Amino acid sequence: MALTPPHLRMFNLPGGGSLCCWRARETNVGWLLADPNGNACAVDVPDADALLSVLAVWGFRLSDLLFTHSHHDHIDRVPKVLHETGCRAWGAPDAGLPVSVQPLQDGDRIRVGEWGIQVMETSGHSPLDLTYVLPEQSLCFCGDTVFDGGCGRMFAGPASVYWASICRIREMPEPMQLCVGHDYAEENYRFACSVLPHNPQLLSKAREASWCAPSFPLPIRVGEQKQHNLFFRADDPGVAASLGLTGLPPETVFEELRERKNRF
Repeated sequence: MALTPPHLRMFNLPGGGSLCCWRARETNVGWLLADPNGNACAVDVPDADALLSVLAVWGFRLSDLLFTHSHHDHIDRVPKVLHETGCRAWGAPDAGLPVSVQPLQDGDRIRVGEWGIQVMETSGHSPLDLTYVLPEQSLCFCGDTVFDGGCGRMFAGPASVYWASICRIREMPEPMQLCVGHDYAEENYRFACSVLPHNPQLLSKAREASWCAPSFPLPIRVGEQKQHNLFFRADDPGVAASLGLTGLPPETVFEELRERKNRF
């Protein structure tokens, strides 16, 4: 079935072009940039048929595909997408991706169509995670490193590496919009309230997420996450105290938060 509103959202970008997003699978989010000429760049492939449907319905031509990491729910039938579109694939060459890619590493700057893109390594969720930043559009595609109110499971770690990756995203300008790989907002904010049960801001966010569930995967702002995302606040003495970890390093607090969220 073709993806059309309300299953897909489109936003106008400064200087022209559009940002498209849609839900895929149960919680995944698909993202695509389209320039004013209809050339498109997708970030990951959570559902190959959904991506191809978006391209067909809106008349976009996929020129480039950026990979954040190689987990199965981000690389669905990628060879089919490349075969049908003829697009270039970009990613970390050692990430275990199913196709050959134009190699990227931390600190690279590339030009994809109309978009100037900075590459950051933000590993910890998987052994090699890449984040893509478009400074002129205030957009950051961070895969499963960060979610609204949470972060990905620490399949790779160690905690010190993942915490450093979180800090790299947290240090971005507060208006930066994060385009995340999954929507777990309702569960994330319920978990946050279990850690800080008397925090009125978190209680309000939990109610909002519950009312909107399943929410539509709109970009989220760094400034908001600095306030509400406990995984951004592992160096906050109040969060450490709530876990009984007063005085311990933030990576230890982060690891305990992640372990508790795994069991939540």
